[in-house]
Amino acid sequence: MLTGDVDASATAFSVDADNITFDGKEYTINFAQNTAGSGILSFGKNGIVIENVTINQMNKSVPSAYGIYLADCNYMSILNATVDVYKNSGIFVKSASSHVTIRDCNISSNTYGIFATNSQCLTVNESTLTSTKTNSIRLSNSGYCNFSGCECNSANTGINLSDMANNNTFTDCTVSTVIGDSIGIATSNNNTFLRCNTSAIRGNNGISLVNSSWNAFTDCVSIAEKGFGINTTDSCDNVFNGCTINVIENMPVMITNSTNKFSNMSVSSTRASSPHTSNHILTVGDSITKGVGVNYGLGYGSYLNATLNAYSPTWYVSNVGIGGTTAAQGRVTFPQWLDIYNPDIVLIMYGQNDISAGRSEQDIINDILWMAQEARNRSITPYILTTVPISSNNFKRISLNDNLTSQAALAGISVIDTYDSVDLSPENGLHDGYDENNSLDGVHPNSVGYTLMGNYVSKHILTSVYPNSDFTGNVTSEKAPLTVTLTDKYRLASFMELELWIRHVFNDEVQHIHIMQEITLLA
Repeated sequence: MLTGDVDASATAFSVDADNITFDGKEYTINFAQNTAGSGILSFGKNGIVIENVTINQMNKSVPSAYGIYLADCNYMSILNATVDVYKNSGIFVKSASSHVTIRDCNISSNTYGIFATNSQCLTVNESTLTSTKTNSIRLSNSGYCNFSGCECNSANTGINLSDMANNNTFTDCTVSTVIGDSIGIATSNNNTFLRCNTSAIRGNNGISLVNSSWNAFTDCVSIAEKGFGINTTDSCDNVFNGCTINVIENMPVMITNSTNKFSNMSVSSTRASSPHTSNHILTVGDSITKGVGVNYGLGYGSYLNATLNAYSPTWYVSNVGIGGTTAAQGRVTFPQWLDIYNPDIVLIMYGQNDISAGRSEQDIINDILWMAQEARNRSITPYILTTVPISSNNFKRISLNDNLTSQAALAGISVIDTYDSVDLSPENGLHDGYDENNSLDGVHPNSVGYTLMGNYVSKHILTSVYPNSDFTGNVTSEKAPLTVTLTDKYRLASFMELELWIRHVFNDEVQHIHIMQEITLLA
């Protein structure tokens, strides 16, 4: 046991025997004053207890320093320890170490709070883990570890699981990050997260999975400022159940080449949210659905939302359009969007990128009709939207639209001819030429084109939902005209609601001011 503070030029203590209790008695170890070293290190020993100690790296310029370094050690306990290092891990566990218990500790590092590699069966309880540069927790090729009640604060990724970090469990942990994903999982499987809360600011994600499978998230909360609440890439068979996702400027969930299971989700952002008790419309498609080419992503869905609510304030439109997407890719993500958002109506618009990719017309039609039928199987009303004209070579689009419409009619599926909403002679029942006044760049509509599309789609939906009303002109005199744009008043209301939401989610006045300033600059 310690009887006073200790100063060391390099490593302070090396524990070279089994079954030793190192009791710091609340004293402080100052190490690495001159050269690299560790506060406490042990190689190949078992049954050691380290407790009631503070460990500080004195010289911040020393290139390598570890607070506690364990290699090939088993059945170790680190209890009530405070560690502050600058040039490496607060606690480093390596070389087949196992059954290491860490409890009631406060670990700070410029790199890793806790880094375990090629080890297993770590148990970390009720500890605060802070990294000012990399990760609060990093597990590499390490498994069967259990973290519970931990607070992770990191400038970069908070919890980093990589290189087959499998079969780990995180329960009741909170993770806050600034320039990295809160939870990042790469090439790691069978990990479980229960009631964990994440918060990521700037353009980072709450939860990110890459090439990872069979991970489970239950009753977790993920908050993101400009990134995604959940971002899955090349990852399959992961399960998200009962999770709450709050995002400010992006989609709550991003899916890329992934097939996962979502259930009982509550998601919210300025682009899409669910669940809703009102009439909920989900728009799926490519960059035209997303709203590329206009400020704030105000695609046709935004004008659709404004127009529908001008008639009856019971509508909500969620937009999950993703730039560059083909119908084949959309077919993979489509069931997952329905699981997450559970809409009453879904609008399906693909084809532009399929044609550019050289896909056959019938393959495109088959994928789109499959999505529409999948919606009907779930008692969701599908509408198929035709591709819009571009600046040249529209014969392929016209052919696709004509054959898609006829085959959809045979299947009893409604088609809305959005091509006819923005061509040279709108709404005349013909596929006329391209109108440059409705286009931004020869492919994407401009605000005029998106407005025409939104109003055209609105007429079809309102006519279907309210068959006894006439929507060929304006709605009844008590309501706003059918042709409604996103006015300044409407935008102001949206920003006021957003500000209230930010205050509620972040519960921090400084953070609230920072975010609102950035949004105001974007406006």
